[in-house]
Amino acid sequence: VITLTQGNFAFNAVKRYEGYASDILDLFNRVYDNLVNLFNVTLENVNAQFYIPDFNYFLSEGGYVLFTPEEIGAIHINVAFTRYIKGVLEVSALHELVHHFLWKTGISPYDLLWFHEGMADYISIESIMQWYPPGYKGASYEKDVLEENAAQINKSTGGNFNFLLQWKTGNPEYYYYPAAYYVTSGLAEKYGGLEYYTRFFELIKGKKVRDNAILVYHLSLAANASVAQTLQGWRFNVADLY
Repeated sequence: VITLTQGNFAFNAVKRYEGYASDILDLFNRVYDNLVNLFNVTLENVNAQFYIPDFNYFLSEGGYVLFTPEEIGAIHINVAFTRYIKGVLEVSALHELVHHFLWKTGISPYDLLWFHEGMADYISIESIMQWYPPGYKGASYEKDVLEENAAQINKSTGGNFNFLLQWKTGNPEYYYYPAAYYVTSGLAEKYGGLEYYTRFFELIKGKKVRDNAILVYHLSLAANASVAQTLQGWRFNVADLY
C-alpha cells in the first residue's frame, strides 16, 4: 500500500491502482476551488481509498462515506468502477467529496439525507460536465440513468416524492437516489443552476441546518420565492416559513 498526497487530499492504494488514485487526486484538486466558491467552506486533510463492496452492490454502489455526529470519515470508492467508461469513476469520487463539503456547511445528513444525496449527485455530475476536460462521457451517462429512473418514479408515484423526507442513513433503497436528484436538479433548473445553490450556501454560512422547514426557508431566500410551494407540488409535506 502506498499513500499519495496532493493539496488537501491523500489517497491510500495498492501500487497497481496508483494511476487511478493519482487521477482522482488530480480531479479533486482541479475542481476544489470551484467547490469552495460554491459551498463557501474549505476542507482539510481529506483521505480516500478504494474498497471492494458486497457482491449485491458490486455494480451499483459507487462509494460511501461514514458519518458520526462528531465527524465525517474517509472517502471510499468502489474499485470496480475503474473498469467503467471515463467519467463514471470520477462522478462517484466527487459524489463522496461533495458529502464532505455539505457536512462542513452544517447540513445534517441524519435529518436531511435526501438533500445530501440529491446534491451529491447533482453537483458531482455538473462538476464533471462544466469544469473538467471533455471526453468524460460517463458523467452524461450517469445523468441520463438518473433522469430515466426519476421519470419512472415520477410516473409510478403520480409525482409524489414525499417519501424522501423519511429517508435515513443505513437505508439502501437505491430508487431514493434518482428521486433526490430529480428534486435538487429540478430546483436548480427553476431557480438558477449552480449560482442558485451558491446563494443558498452563502445564506447558511455558520449555521446548523437540521430541519426541513429551515432548509426550505433558506432555499426560498436564495430563490427570492417560495420553494416550499414548488416542493409541495411534488407532495413534500413541508412548512412554508418564507
